[in-house]
This record gives sequence, structure tokens and C-alpha cells, in this order.
Amino acid sequence: MRRILIVGAGQAGLMLALGLQQDGYEVTVISARTPEDLRHGRVMSTRYMFGPALALERSRGLHLWDDEAPRAVGRRVTLAAWLELSEDRGGRVAYRSVSAPCTAGSLPSFVTRSAACRPAPACSAWPTSWS
Repeated sequence: MRRILIVGAGQAGLMLALGLQQDGYEVTVISARTPEDLRHGRVMSTRYMFGPALALERSRGLHLWDDEAPRAVGRRVTLAAWLELSEDRGGRVAYRSVSAPCTAGSLPSFVTRSAACRPAPACSAWPTSWS
């Protein structure tokens, strides 16, 4: 089974993680915030979902709030629920902030540099074991 590491648990990262899990990949997500932090913390953004995006969520089994709030759903609700769903489906979530320099050897071999690198002074947030 292929292992995938996704740095960031925003809408794109979590939809990717859940889709890959559904397709049989072993997925680990690194998130700076827990589901509780998302639900009760500062509002980071708002959005309004239109038909195509809602259809995509439904096709992947990610429409967890239709019975509660069918017309408008805050990111607090979606991201927190998707983090929990990822774990429920067997995924791993590492709750930590991440920054790493883009130098040779600073990233695990299965992490794409272009997707994960951003300027930072040190790699102390990277886990020492990727198993």
C-alpha cells in the first residue's frame, strides 16, 4: 500500500486525504489544529457552497451535515468533522505545526519538495520517525 503524507488540514488537504483513503491509500495528515480547536477557536474564513462543490462532497461521502445545515456550512464544522472522519477511516493525524527548510535531505523521500517546502529556520517540527 502506498503511504501519503499531507501537510495541512485545510479544505484541500482533507478532501485529498479522504479521497485517497477511499481509494485505498495509507494517509497521514499533519494539522496544526485539533477538531476541538477548529470548532471552538477563531474563525479563519467563511464560504458558501454551490452545486458542483456540494455534489463532489456527496460523491465522496463527505456531506456529513445535510440533515443539520443543508444550505450553509462553516469551515469549523467541515474541517473538524473531516479530521475525525479521516481518523475513523484508519488515517493518522499528527497535530503539530510544520516548517522546514528546502534543503536536500530535509524531507522524507516520499514528500514532494514543491508541495511541502516553505522558508523556515529549522526542521525541529518534523517527526523523527515516519513509520
